[in-house]
Amino acid sequence: MIGTIAPTTALINTTITITVNGTGFRNGDSIVTDANSQPTTFVSSTQLTCSYTTPATAQTVNVRVRNVDGDFSNGSPLTVTATVQQSQGFEAIPVNTPEEPTPDTPPDEPPPEEPTA
Repeated sequence: MIGTIAPTTALINTTITITVNGTGFRNGDSIVTDANSQPTTFVSSTQLTCSYTTPATAQTVNVRVRNVDGDFSNGSPLTVTATVQQSQGFEAIPVNTPEEPTPDTPPDEPPPEEPTA
């Protein structure tokens, strides 16, 4: 039975590692995304992982586990989005671009004068 999956959101057209946490997993169980079985790594009776390439369009993917007997677990949604969603509690911090040289940056020097004849 699935307890949680991670991540729960991902961008379109990216390869991610899905971690499924739950109970009663056995070696030979596989993670299924929608109707497609993924090559799965058995970590323990409480964890499975797989590499997954997300679809090219935004959608919700149903993640389940098929056990070695062919039975399916409950499903858990993976939301595939076209844009990164900003997390609550975080704000963007602007990048500081100093107009004056910092101690590590030497000031611009004029080019050397050419000798006169």
